[in-house]
Amino acid sequence: MRKFYYTLLFLSGFFFCTKAQINAYAKVTAITNGSVLTLSNQNQTFDTFVAGEYVVVIQMQGASITGNTADNANFGIPNSLNSAGLYEIAVIQAVNGGVTSMTLSSSLANAYSTSGSVQIISYPKLGTTSFSTTANINGVAWNGNVGGVIAFYVSGNLYQFHNISADAIGFRGGAKAGQDGGGCIDNVYRIAAGDARYASKGEGVYITTAAQAAGRAKAVNGGGGGLVHNGGGGGGGNYTAGGNGYYGYTGGGYCSAALSAGGQGGLAVSSNLNRVFMGGGGGGGQENNGVGTAGGIGGGIILLRADTIVVAGACSAVSISANGATAANGGNDGMGGGGAGGSMVLEVDGIRAISGCPLTISANGGNGGSVGNGTPHGAGGGGGQGAVYVTSTNAFTNTTINTNNGAGGNASTGGSPPTASSGGGTSGSGVITGTVSSPLPVELMAFYAVQKNRTEVELIWQTASEKNNAGFEILHTLNGGEWQKIGFVKGKGNSNITSAYSFTHTASLGEMNYYKLKQIDADGSFSFSSILYVSLEYTETPIKLFPNPSRGILHLETEMDIMDEDLKLFDSAGWEHTFVLIRNENNRFTLDLSVLPKGLYFLQSPYFSGKIILE
Repeated sequence: MRKFYYTLLFLSGFFFCTKAQINAYAKVTAITNGSVLTLSNQNQTFDTFVAGEYVVVIQMQGASITGNTADNANFGIPNSLNSAGLYEIAVIQAVNGGVTSMTLSSSLANAYSTSGSVQIISYPKLGTTSFSTTANINGVAWNGNVGGVIAFYVSGNLYQFHNISADAIGFRGGAKAGQDGGGCIDNVYRIAAGDARYASKGEGVYITTAAQAAGRAKAVNGGGGGLVHNGGGGGGGNYTAGGNGYYGYTGGGYCSAALSAGGQGGLAVSSNLNRVFMGGGGGGGQENNGVGTAGGIGGGIILLRADTIVVAGACSAVSISANGATAANGGNDGMGGGGAGGSMVLEVDGIRAISGCPLTISANGGNGGSVGNGTPHGAGGGGGQGAVYVTSTNAFTNTTINTNNGAGGNASTGGSPPTASSGGGTSGSGVITGTVSSPLPVELMAFYAVQKNRTEVELIWQTASEKNNAGFEILHTLNGGEWQKIGFVKGKGNSNITSAYSFTHTASLGEMNYYKLKQIDADGSFSFSSILYVSLEYTETPIKLFPNPSRGILHLETEMDIMDEDLKLFDSAGWEHTFVLIRNENNRFTLDLSVLPKGLYFLQSPYFSGKIILE
């Protein structure tokens, strides 16, 4: 039974929660057969992992910089993000008592690398129908293993009277350097931390080694650290890049534009609905007078699903935010760079806030630290903006959505002071509304299996459209064991019409044969289909599903001995729905879907997966 550390109230049909944090977290150290997870670093202070409930699996880091590891200005440029930022919703099938092992109900769709900081997060359903807040909801801060994410869903409306904040719980800022004087150094881009001349880089999606943790260069979206003499840290990046730190101390012929000790800004990282990132941490400032500052922490991630977000009643302004932290100001030393804004995905049908109760949604970059001295020193660069994805196509009322770049800090207190660079790009470019639920380049309409004879299974699938589709690998396993590639079918590349594909496999009689497709994009990115399973103990049987499109009543005809529980219905976002199933004579079924909203659904069984359109 789920254990909540909440104070619960039931009033007027709504469910209330007075606890600020709602998620459980654990680090994934191994993934076996795509569905068995080995766990460590468990944090169940605010929620527990329970069989039958949803979880989020997400890879926080793991970008590679192969070819850009040398000690020069190109250090930290990625050659691939790999699986960093990918996430999905899964269901717990079983979890052991110590929460050191967990089995999911099906294999994960994405391929994750546990060397890239994969974590699992509970995805609680708040309320029975709708949910009303009675306290702010915050997230657990990222600690290098777990945290940084707030995730929950509401089956009805979310009535928001309090703030939901993932501010400054993302990638950590770099430490300031120790006290050291000397001239101006501009050519150390990566070096081990601990030398007083070189401040640490901010954290990001690339995991730096001990020998790379300090120096001017960014580490993908983590800002670079300032160098001697008094260089400012670079701002962290996310949807846009962070700003560069200011040159450093310019008095006495030390640093200048031609000889800059400032850290580089963290890079922008490409996100979408199914790949999101915490804001990069700002780089630390370099000090010699003990008044430098560390880099700001990036904003975290918010994953929220509800019918409508409603702000109403007697209230003041409320917010949903994943802002990066502004670096602290200081004196005549180098200041830290601002943390980048985080990311959020709001899967909602609408947002309504009444007059007098405005709602602000933001993933802003933090400002760089400013210098409190009349002579220019190393101000910190501003953090880049984050990303806000809202799936609703409806107009929002009394709602403001911001993704602003952080401002570069002032390098002195003199008149018209020079400043470090602000976060890059145009503020607001990280606001993406009316988005669909899948970033994949291929829209898969159907995937099903037909037994051709006693030894062969024909896999058939259709796409509604394709973009840069290189093709499909066909993967097979017996009884849920290790997946093996058994074939490849070339894609159409780019297409706006329905395309049909097939592949015939000589399968094992009397065994349970599992199949899935690995769709590969032209740039090497990929995604998996749902899983089909077929036993050749059955004979070939035609299946009819009609009418389709439908207004809610469909008929299924087959001679196959299908059990009622074999039929499952999912919407386009992957959520399972219940429906009325009437068994008629001779394995003929009537499906009553009339209570479901119009849209796209998928009916699945062990033998086929078909698309249903409700009009």
